[in-house]
Order: sequence, then structure tokens, then C-alpha cells
Amino acid sequence: MVLASLFRCDSTGTDREIALLFTVSGLSGFIVTVMAMRTRSYRKLLENYQKS
Repeated sequence: MVLASLFRCDSTGTDREIALLFTVSGLSGFIVTVMAMRTRSYRKLLENYQKS
């Protein structure tokens, strides 16, 4: 739906800006999450959680 609003011909510039903002923030949040899950601290936390 977000991509559809980015490429729709009748959407306004503001609609596209908001859609782009949500898309970029979602992707950056995903990248940060993946980076955090690869840290040693997260692996230790996960290991301790699985033991309990």
C-alpha cells in the first residue's frame, strides 16, 4: 500500500513524502534491529533467556 501511494499519479506531494518517510524509517529500523541482534551482548542475553 505504501509503494502504491508512492507511484500513484493522483497522489499529492505530501502523500508521497509521508509514504517515503515511513518507508525509510521502517527500513532503517529493520537495519538497526539486525545490527543489534548480531552483537555479543544480544547473544548473551538470548542464551540466558533460553536457559531460564
